[in-house]
Amino acid sequence: MAFCPYCGKEVSPQAVSCPNCGHPLRTPEVAKLSESVSGWWWLLPIFMAWVGGLITYVVFKDRNARAAKKMLVLGIVMSAVFYLVTLAIFAVLFRL
Repeated sequence: MAFCPYCGKEVSPQAVSCPNCGHPLRTPEVAKLSESVSGWWWLLPIFMAWVGGLITYVVFKDRNARAAKKMLVLGIVMSAVFYLVTLAIFAVLFRL
């Protein structure tokens, strides 16, 4: 449990304002940024490339904007990696 810096009463760590004195403890924007993202969601952009990155971005953009952008970038990067690996395989197979 946490304590209100204004009145000293005990408050929930997720509280946006103190239930005793009403002072804001954190803004809703900060609360949205602090929501955690399950590690399983990071597998979607890894295995589905840009499509997975786009899906995770749409799902998390309102809950955790920072993680949503990182997952979108990961999906785009994985697309480039898949493309380069495929190109290298074809170059070796067909001696391009």
